[in-house]
Amino acid sequence: MLYMRKAKIWVLLVGMAIGTMALSASLQMEILPRIDSFFETSFQNHLFSGDVLLSMNGKVVFHESYVSDGQHAERASNPALRFRIATLSCPFTATLVMLAQQQGLLSVQDAVSRFFPEVPAASQMCVQDLLQNTSGIGDYSLGKDFQQNVRDPVSGELDREMLLQAIQKQERRFAPGERFELSFSNYALLALILEQASGKRFEELLHEWILDPLHMDSTGLDHGGYDSSWAMGTLAGKSRMEFPMEALFGSAQMYSTTNDLYRFDRSLREGQLLPFSEQGQMYAVDPELFINDILGGYGFGWYVNNMQIGENVYPVVFQPGSVPGYTVAMMRVLVPDVTVIILCNNEGFDMYNAVTYVLEELLEPESQEGS
Repeated sequence: MLYMRKAKIWVLLVGMAIGTMALSASLQMEILPRIDSFFETSFQNHLFSGDVLLSMNGKVVFHESYVSDGQHAERASNPALRFRIATLSCPFTATLVMLAQQQGLLSVQDAVSRFFPEVPAASQMCVQDLLQNTSGIGDYSLGKDFQQNVRDPVSGELDREMLLQAIQKQERRFAPGERFELSFSNYALLALILEQASGKRFEELLHEWILDPLHMDSTGLDHGGYDSSWAMGTLAGKSRMEFPMEALFGSAQMYSTTNDLYRFDRSLREGQLLPFSEQGQMYAVDPELFINDILGGYGFGWYVNNMQIGENVYPVVFQPGSVPGYTVAMMRVLVPDVTVIILCNNEGFDMYNAVTYVLEELLEPESQEGS
């Protein structure tokens, strides 16, 4: 495998405030170099390949590309490469639902039977159950050859009727609202509901309501057709790009870049895309549906938790994800304003460990100063 290393493009900010903390020169001289060394070591050991973007208080403080590619030895490293973002697609689907609610097209309290009465127990579950993965519908993507079961056998494109039938056949795992269980059926149904409520295709809504207004020009639904703008997904040095992403409609089909995901983050933090009151609804978690200490609970498209670093506890929302060839994560500390985006084009990287390490490096000084 051939490796290419990009020159650093850190934006070093002196005296920038994060919450009540004024960052010292240690950010430039100690913290960011340590973070760089962490990813560089993983890169050299063939454990990590990808892009990393860190922001604090609305400013990018670190943006680095560590990209491995066994096919294009002379391709210049690019901090804006496209990656499959797996279930980091879910916050986009959830945001579209909230925007549709704003426009009066639906309510998160609507019964699923309003849109698809043929789904078993549809009258007993609401849109919110789909958003929070508490519907009890089994995951169609766990079935054998599920990709073939939801795509047209001739064109290879997603067949919505086949997808709906695949969801209808799933076992009822538990009563709606009883507990959390991740199921791609939930977000596939949300995408279908958005189409029925709006009269437009999901992809059209995604562009009209989010991607185009935010100038997220390197983000969209993955239909194949890869070029040098992509970080090609691999496993043990072998390409994983053959996987048909259309089969993960609504839940994991998107691709994006660190730059575009940062635009999405800023639009939410500034209330540009969605009012803060609506975002509060997205981040609300039922304590009785607590998952575990690492994940916390699940809101609308985001895991929601309180993360302790040193003596301080920080509210965070995050979404990890993995699909063939890729492992990704986006962690957003709500207060203070800190965002970690890591997109990796190889499978198996310990993403939670990496995100935790970065946040500890960035926020530990605040904890020490406050103690």
